Amino acid sequence: TVGVIFFNLEGRITEVNDAFLRLSGYSQTDFEVGRLGWQDFTPPEYMPTVLKAIDELKLTGRTTPYEKEYRCKDGSLAWALCASKSLTQTEAVEFIIDISDRKQAEQAREQWAQEQSQLNRKLEGLTDELSRRNEDLSEFAHIVSHDLKAPLRGVRNIAEWLQDDLGDLIPPDNQEQLHLLVRQVDRMNALINDLLEYSRVGRTNQPTERVDVAELVQELITAWSLPPTVNIRFATDTPTFEANRLNLQQVFSNLIGNAIKYGCENQTGEVIISAEEQPNWYVFAIADHGPGIEPEWHDKVFGIFETLQARADVNTTSTGIGLAIVKKLIDVEGGRIWIESEVGAGATFYFTWPKTPTTRNG
Repeated sequence: TVGVIFFNLEGRITEVNDAFLRLSGYSQTDFEVGRLGWQDFTPPEYMPTVLKAIDELKLTGRTTPYEKEYRCKDGSLAWALCASKSLTQTEAVEFIIDISDRKQAEQAREQWAQEQSQLNRKLEGLTDELSRRNEDLSEFAHIVSHDLKAPLRGVRNIAEWLQDDLGDLIPPDNQEQLHLLVRQVDRMNALINDLLEYSRVGRTNQPTERVDVAELVQELITAWSLPPTVNIRFATDTPTFEANRLNLQQVFSNLIGNAIKYGCENQTGEVIISAEEQPNWYVFAIADHGPGIEPEWHDKVFGIFETLQARADVNTTSTGIGLAIVKKLIDVEGGRIWIESEVGAGATFYFTWPKTPTTRNG
């Protein structure tokens, strides 16, 4: 609907149509001849625009369409697209289209764009801050690991010197205590290495390559020199795909190593590896026939420092960080890991890995 105003070039309104009445909120009786002019509907900030349009109208007989706000009878403002045309040397007509909805949408888009821009700047600031903190964390981890390892090496060397220099002069009980001291030092050293490894996960952008999963696992088996009583077999074909080889190898190494450690009692048993292809993922499974894992531990084992072995067990080599590293590596790739197990019926660790490498910044 188009509003129409008839007016003289002095600015007095002589006639309006119903569409303009609806736009402005006035009634027909408000427009007695000469009572109201276009300046009564024009906020002061738009007067230069209107005066320029009047000059153009006098010069050319028409105006280029322009936008302005109209002041309604109740004091509110309505956006309109306006264009005028001369009828005589002293009279003209103006056509008005209400564009309030469009303007509100534009203003909403502008506000959204401004808010989005502010949010992006905040995110960039947070990203920069996170990057600086990660660098600080990396430096801190290296410093701490170096400062902790140095005295550990000293303790281990002293224990070995005592064993070498005194030999049989050391009573059996004290010899066992020295052996225990060395084992605990080695365990602490392993803990430091695992903590350092955990802190590195996801902070570097490593190259990808074609990975044959069966070949990767066979390399692990060969390096471990397992006894013939431990059988590792594939229940299905395994894929060859583009992936971060080092990270995927670390995941398989830890999960298969755990299956051997906990599922092959006295270095005797079987570990079964399988793979299932899905549209965007490969689902891998590592199963053993060991004692199984209680349901309450199915989520806990992926927490840092969580281990199924008693922490007070001085003979354990577990640091409680291995599965936390595995979960973090899989999380970085956008995958997930979970356990299916019943006590006495073995355990199966499942994890998903993307068929297309994840793009991320270091």
